[in-house]
Amino acid sequence: MTGTQQFEHAMKALGAKFSGELPHKLQEIRHLYFAATQSAHDDASLNRLYLTLHGLAGAARTFGHPHICDAARGLELCVAEAMRSGQAPASASATLQLAMDKFLHACVEQMAA
Repeated sequence: MTGTQQFEHAMKALGAKFSGELPHKLQEIRHLYFAATQSAHDDASLNRLYLTLHGLAGAARTFGHPHICDAARGLELCVAEAMRSGQAPASASATLQLAMDKFLHACVEQMAA
């Protein structure tokens, strides 16, 4: 097997792992989102949500899931804005909820495919 074939094989395996872990990652993000939006200002959950979305967006792009990448990035930017503004996510709930809904929809579509 050539180096290129080994690389392609490894990327295919990592892509399959990404797809297999997507339901768990979705559940983790939902949990972090709930924790961040239900408290007055849960900086730890908000920061973990941001980092998790950032990692997911990059992995989704790498493994050929642009819709998940775009939706995760959109939610990531909304979370970053909430962090920058110092507002509790609940006070920015309309924008954040819309981004979360788009993200969930993209993930559900991918898992159904």
